[in-house]
Amino acid sequence: MPEVRAPVDVEAIAIAHLKADAAVLAAPDDLEDRVSTELPGDRVGAWVKLDRLPGSTSAAPETAHVERARLQASIWAPTKTAAFDLTALVVQALFRLPDVAVFDYGVVTGVELEVTPYWAPDPETDEPRYLFVIALFVHP
Repeated sequence: MPEVRAPVDVEAIAIAHLKADAAVLAAPDDLEDRVSTELPGDRVGAWVKLDRLPGSTSAAPETAHVERARLQASIWAPTKTAAFDLTALVVQALFRLPDVAVFDYGVVTGVELEVTPYWAPDPETDEPRYLFVIALFVHP
């Protein structure tokens, strides 16, 4: 029976990368502590929230070790323009993941933008927000 491997923590990989990415950190809002999988109830200003979605692995033996892990990103900012600009920075930063050698959580070998950024004001607060879905090809 083939060995079943544990899934890679892609949320941790993406969050660590975004918190260290120079372009994201240079954004007008201080995002170092505003990138997470949780959204605080007292959130004000820009925020990046990542949620893992269902993904897949290949049935082919030569690629079965690679997981196609999917993340939904929700990007808030004070204005629609600021939310779009921050979304663009986050997308670009995530596409740089394969250039970063190795993480404690796994290795990213590819990135695919599944759902391009779209305007989706927060349904509870009507604050400016963009969403997108990105796939990260990862292995331990």
